Amino acid sequence: MPFVTKNPAHYLKALAEDSAEALHIGLFFSRSISEQQAADLIKLAKAIQQSTRTIRCLWLRFRDGDESICTALQAFGDELAGDMSIQSLVIEGKAGHAEVECLAGFLRNNKLRGLQFRRTDIDASAAAVLRPLFVGS
Repeated sequence: MPFVTKNPAHYLKALAEDSAEALHIGLFFSRSISEQQAADLIKLAKAIQQSTRTIRCLWLRFRDGDESICTALQAFGDELAGDMSIQSLVIEGKAGHAEVECLAGFLRNNKLRGLQFRRTDIDASAAAVLRPLFVGS
């Protein structure tokens, strides 16, 4: 089980380092996200884009939350759209159609080598967002 944190700023120093070693980034979403946490997510997305480091895995763990999570997640995903440094994505926990929809911009515009869903609430309703990822694979 990877290390996950509610504090996206935890990874900023590692992303600023000039290293060839790939990173694992784990984020934990539960209850609600403050404006500061949402701003830190955007800072993290910008740091990922500007970094020379590869992100081996972006691990997103969810627990019960409100719409502030989706709003922040959508802004985070949109900021990362088109970034090629993230190799794989893991979505775990209480994630469902809403969370997948919030990540749609990221999912459509990135070339992931792997996508994994672990113990999620994702069902057929997310097919419209996920189907294009698998067409032609």
